[in-house]
Amino acid sequence: MSLLACYPQISADYLIRGILPILNSPQANARLLSADDDTIEVPFIPVKFYATFVESFAEGIHATDVDSFRVRKPIVKGHKNSVVLEISGNSMSPQLAHGAKVLAIPVSENNWEYQSGGVYAVMYRDYFVVKRIRDNELLTKKYLTLHSDNPNGGNVTVPLQDIRGLWKIVAIVEAPVE
Repeated sequence: MSLLACYPQISADYLIRGILPILNSPQANARLLSADDDTIEVPFIPVKFYATFVESFAEGIHATDVDSFRVRKPIVKGHKNSVVLEISGNSMSPQLAHGAKVLAIPVSENNWEYQSGGVYAVMYRDYFVVKRIRDNELLTKKYLTLHSDNPNGGNVTVPLQDIRGLWKIVAIVEAPVE
């Protein structure tokens, strides 16, 4: 079977002679756009840097210290100090699979006790996890219970004094198909 039979959308002129356009117009199912106009670079914390992120959190995050990830401007609009986090493991599947990238915004320490029902990245002790907050007892009993969406993931109760940071997950910016 010929290459052109397998990929009819690719121009024979491009394959043989290198003449643009790459795709045949009538069957083209994609178009090239300038990504720079509609995107913004956001600090990116991949799984492999979670430990470094936890260790250096007290000194603050500096855009020069971390990689960046391009996110469409409409997704970031209105979210200050956002970061893109890479999901580790499958405790939050099926919604958030391992390797998914999510946009997270910091939650002020004054507002921790009012957070519930959403998905959050929580830094406590030497851990950095993404879980759902269902039971927020910070006002009354001084603890927060974090739940996995995956039944095999379990839950964890974290005392207030162990919490070092909280980010609300506001969007999925890239995700693998399960």
